[in-house]
Amino acid sequence: MNELFTAVEAKNHVAELRKGLNGVYNLDLYKLLDNMDAMVTDLSKLEVKHRRNNKAGSLVKQREKITQAIDYFNKMLLMYKLMY
Repeated sequence: MNELFTAVEAKNHVAELRKGLNGVYNLDLYKLLDNMDAMVTDLSKLEVKHRRNNKAGSLVKQREKITQAIDYFNKMLLMYKLMY
């Protein structure tokens, strides 16, 4: 997932990642997902501000942060699965 996305798409993607944790008992991974949920909420708020003001600078930065967080989560999940 390298492209930028909307808050709705990001929320759906995080929900899919959460479904993929079925049978995984690692609190750190769940904490990462909770943090991503908060980041998506912030993205949603920024999208509303963007629609009102037409300023996309912070919007793009937040999307990039979420993309990096998803990439990091996928790497951590892979490491967890390889260990157990």
